[in-house]
Amino acid sequence: MTWLVVTFKMVHVAALMVWCAGLVLLPLALSLHTATPNQQRFNRVRLLTHVAYTQIVTPAAVIAVGAGLLLLFLLGVFEPWFGAKLLAVSLLVVCHAWAGHQVSQIAERRGCYEGAFGVRAALGNVAVMIGILVLVLWKPEIPEEVMPDWLRSPYGARLWVDDPS
Repeated sequence: MTWLVVTFKMVHVAALMVWCAGLVLLPLALSLHTATPNQQRFNRVRLLTHVAYTQIVTPAAVIAVGAGLLLLFLLGVFEPWFGAKLLAVSLLVVCHAWAGHQVSQIAERRGCYEGAFGVRAALGNVAVMIGILVLVLWKPEIPEEVMPDWLRSPYGARLWVDDPS
């Protein structure tokens, strides 16, 4: 491996650790918010979740995905298991967007927001993360026939990269 690949792998793994930790902790922090007339508690939870989401978790997600895409092209990993991994990562991005929606709901629904699904959401996020980790470490042999034709070939065009096989 070249120093470039090693560097991007380190960046990717470090950003993933921050992103995944944030996706576990954010739902738990959101569940701390209950309908209360205590303005100070409301401000503290709102500030904690807003800063964590916008200034820590989201930048880590962008860096993790960006470094992962660079690694995809540096290492040339064009295999069916990787498509499954990208699908699972897309699900993690949906979990991330849902967490952001919940963070915004605290500000928009002051006094009537109930912390949504706290532990269940965190466990769901962990399940997706474990699924991604299993795919990455196991690299299962997925027959190409499982994938639909529209995923295996460009529409009437030539791939801009050589055949990876």
